[in-house]
Amino acid sequence: MPQFRERDSYRDGSLLYEAAVLLYKMKLPVSEADLCELLRTASHTCGHGEDVRPPVELARDYMRREGYSPAIMAAIEDFRDALPPARAAKVHNIRRAIDLLAVLTPSAKPKRGPDFGHSQELILIAAR
Repeated sequence: MPQFRERDSYRDGSLLYEAAVLLYKMKLPVSEADLCELLRTASHTCGHGEDVRPPVELARDYMRREGYSPAIMAAIEDFRDALPPARAAKVHNIRRAIDLLAVLTPSAKPKRGPDFGHSQELILIAAR
């Protein structure tokens, strides 16, 4: 969709925004590379739309299933750095969730059962 970024059209932007929100709601399968690209190319000027939180939620859910990823965490931090100033509550809340994710330590794919690391699971839940 980079070709649409060159245009100065509210209609085109609205159409792309609605498409992005719809795609996030569809919960499509994504790879680690997809998530990194998505996080690094997401752009927000105000921070109050429905497309602010989903990229981080997708990344959090991916790390919940697959384990900590340094590449995804770096992309999440790039996403945070690109957010507009924290005037909007959504921006403030997503920054706080990212800060919680930042305390995770590298790990392998999570195990379920009695030896599962509960502290990391609690952090992932709190970052919602």
